[in-house]
Amino acid sequence: MNTVNRVFIASCFLLILITDAKSQVYIGTTPVDTQSVVTGIDTPWEIIWGPDNNIWFTERKGNVNRFNPETRERKVLLTIPDVHEESESGLLGMALHPDFPDEPYVYLVYNYLDNGNIEERLVRYTYSEGSLTTPFVLLDNIVGAPNHNGSRIVIDSEYKLYLTTGDAFAFSVAQDLNSLSGKSKRSGSSEAIVITIF
Repeated sequence: MNTVNRVFIASCFLLILITDAKSQVYIGTTPVDTQSVVTGIDTPWEIIWGPDNNIWFTERKGNVNRFNPETRERKVLLTIPDVHEESESGLLGMALHPDFPDEPYVYLVYNYLDNGNIEERLVRYTYSEGSLTTPFVLLDNIVGAPNHNGSRIVIDSEYKLYLTTGDAFAFSVAQDLNSLSGKSKRSGSSEAIVITIF
């Protein structure tokens, strides 16, 4: 190894040490201070700033949480008993109704087992008195897998619900319109059970 390479490697190593000593996070060119606000959580997946000025987040093992950034209070609103967490599967996407809390609905998508097979479902819960109750299944029996399940939920200004699903590690199904895997789907309304693939 020549002298130029040794100097370059030593300089890089010194730069890494200096950077680690003053670890700074940037968004673009803007420095951002960071601090832990909640600890002891297990694989958070979806994080939403709610209209109630609380942070709502899911944990893949099946918990839906609400965190008050002012008081630092974390409350588990729901633990879904039939969530199946394996590798990348579990409780995934979440969305609040656009008119929340007047329309106190929370939409969740998660994996579960059906006769030993991993499946996925979309469920609407009702938020009431600090917990999520009254599950209403909008769509289920979506083929899942330990990996590549998706899933995200968005509700637009016209109250159409959009759901993405993964290909369940079967890449060709994304091109198969007879399969719900590997798709983006849209409902006719936030209450619709039939979801149209577009």
